[in-house]
Amino acid sequence: MQERRTQLLGAALTLFAHRAPDEVSLDEVAAVAGVSRPLVYRYFPGGRQQLYEAALRSAADELKLCFAEPPEDPPTERAPRRRSPSSGTSRRRFRRAAGLLNPVSCSSTNLRQRPSTRVTTDEETASVVAALLSLETASGPAGKLAARLVPVVGGAAHLLPPD
Repeated sequence: MQERRTQLLGAALTLFAHRAPDEVSLDEVAAVAGVSRPLVYRYFPGGRQQLYEAALRSAADELKLCFAEPPEDPPTERAPRRRSPSSGTSRRRFRRAAGLLNPVSCSSTNLRQRPSTRVTTDEETASVVAALLSLETASGPAGKLAARLVPVVGGAAHLLPPD
């Protein structure tokens, strides 16, 4: 049963990654999956909307797996390893997931859920950077960079606004 659902989601992901969701019919999903339309409704009784939402969740989960890293190392030591997967199957899954989650392709849809845009403030950025820096080590890339920059930046303290 889970295998059939996964098959349907795979077909939907393939179609939704290349066309806007409102341009994809359940008949097409069924044809790509090699099943009948009633079977699509059996697994997704909410129709195209439910299938699209499930496909989005599936794509997001796949994308997370592409970048999953063990939390032991500091962020800057993990960053160089963060790339799209190297195997052909993994690269295809990555591109399909990234394509489906691309806000440009999603913004043309008239479905109920749309991606939201959010502007990050300098305070939020500073907070995130501070949290990441607290995970770094003196021997890691960020520590080595800090050791080189602090003497230079210290000489530019007069350029900073007073507290």
